[in-house]
Amino acid sequence: MKFVNASLNILDQREALDDLRAQVKIQEKSLVLNFSRETLWPLVSNTDMLNQKIGLQSTLNRFSPLEQGGSLMQVETKAAGLTQAYQELPFEWQEPQFLAVERIYEQGLFKYLRFSIGLEAHAEGTRLTCRIEYVPSAPDLLIAPAVKDNLSKMVKFWERIGAALENGARGVEVFFEAEAPKQKSLSALVSRWQKLAPESSLPSSLARYLLLAPERYAGRIRPFELAALYDQNPLETLQFCLKATWAGDLHLRWDLRCPGCKGPKENSLHLAGVTDHAYCPSCAAGYQIGFDQNLELSFFPDSALRALEEDHFCAGSPANTPHLAGQLNIWPLQEREIQINLLPGDYALHSLSLPGESLLRVSEQGETHCHLQLGEVWPEEPLELSVGATLRITNNKPYFRNLQIEKTEWDAQVCSAALVNSLQAFRELFAAETPVESLPVSRLSILECEFVPNQAHFTPEELQEVLRQIIRERDGALVFAQELRTRSVFQDPLDALRAIWALQQRTNELNQALHENSGLQFKAGLAEGVCETWNHDGRLDYAGEAVEWADFLRDLAQAGEVLMDASLFQDADLQWFLYRVRAQVGESQIPLEGQDPITVYSLRFQGGQA
Repeated sequence: MKFVNASLNILDQREALDDLRAQVKIQEKSLVLNFSRETLWPLVSNTDMLNQKIGLQSTLNRFSPLEQGGSLMQVETKAAGLTQAYQELPFEWQEPQFLAVERIYEQGLFKYLRFSIGLEAHAEGTRLTCRIEYVPSAPDLLIAPAVKDNLSKMVKFWERIGAALENGARGVEVFFEAEAPKQKSLSALVSRWQKLAPESSLPSSLARYLLLAPERYAGRIRPFELAALYDQNPLETLQFCLKATWAGDLHLRWDLRCPGCKGPKENSLHLAGVTDHAYCPSCAAGYQIGFDQNLELSFFPDSALRALEEDHFCAGSPANTPHLAGQLNIWPLQEREIQINLLPGDYALHSLSLPGESLLRVSEQGETHCHLQLGEVWPEEPLELSVGATLRITNNKPYFRNLQIEKTEWDAQVCSAALVNSLQAFRELFAAETPVESLPVSRLSILECEFVPNQAHFTPEELQEVLRQIIRERDGALVFAQELRTRSVFQDPLDALRAIWALQQRTNELNQALHENSGLQFKAGLAEGVCETWNHDGRLDYAGEAVEWADFLRDLAQAGEVLMDASLFQDADLQWFLYRVRAQVGESQIPLEGQDPITVYSLRFQGGQA
């Protein structure tokens, strides 16, 4: 028999670990709830909340980088007043069916513990089964009652989840504290916030969330996530959070999210403190920051409303990585079979020990059996599997590997820094929020505009204000203005085009008021592409390819004309808009020295209804 040396890396002691697995004692409890597995999965897989609600102590987590990539987590906590120290293997799961985790103890009540939850379809509901397999380090007569007690607490926790769902709770609301003890504070906050949005239900929803949600949620308010929870408009929810921040009730926080685990591993209270790189200890990898990719705005409450001291109770919980449909541990040279019961669709296979990814496609026409070999590179061809197919996985390397199944269509509900800074409301409320370092932007719509007045009826400032009002209403932001030239940014080029059309209508109205047919005109260039942030005298601006191209198109345009990049014109929604407003559209070729001519489209607006 091999004995585990818990002070060493458990990943190098598989034979000894197998011996421990063979010695386990088992306890389990089950419960049937009248809800589908899909409804229950995001709630019961939240083992961080589970551990907190049943009274377990918070954990101190340290991550040791592995040579092959990734890390091994070492955990310390307390149980019965005694220190518990263990290594924790990465969680394994496949939603919405099961999750499991193994722990090997260096100190504490156990030598080994495996915790698992199974979700099995049962009539019109789901049977939940919690199972604990363990090897005690003390006589089991002393340990078994504590294990049984924790299992009973878990089942009661699930019963409370079921009752909350029966009473109409939405998602994470099942974890909310009771409302009655905080009713006075809640009423006062709703009353104050209702003045910020008199006709909206947002003040009530956000106030309940802020005061009643667990600290891990109240301490990181994600406006688009909140909007999805309460069926609200995402941008209106964001703008309300900005107003509440300006009022002093919330604070901004910029989260630098890891592209691997998606976790906010570093953060800053101001954009000036954001650097172009960060480090994720759990992935044991550095990563670059993209202004529109993984730099996210979240909010947290002022301490006068709610003081927060967030603790961690389960760092490896599947709920922490909702973009993953599954995760599996593959031991050195191991061959393993698993049934794939994922929803039809495309998934990406990842491993921290293998760069790149491979496509997994689940469909009714897929294969019933498939073999995946984890070697030096991923297979070039997609894996085509049917629902319920058997996937045989072979690890061809002499080291441990963790295989992740990522949802390619997962909605991150991320409020990116680029999106926020494309809103005029944010630019006006928080003009000083500007990164010092240049950060890349993978895609942004740039509108360069120049007014062409025949007579000096309007000052540049008056014209800038006309454009600013129009852009605000079309979810854009004016980022630069100098005399008669302006630069605006949008997340969606269609919004930019709507702004141009609205500006044309407004200039027509101004000319009619002056009894002039063409006293005030403008010309513009619209492009979309890569660029980077630029600190322009303390204000956020943009530079780079997309800006230069939009600027070039504006200079090339004639008065009353908009020149647009050909790639934008291919969008069906944009073409439909141009048809509705009866725009005159022309195509032309621009010769470039030493290059092939580039196609651009010329737009002139005649009227019509947007």
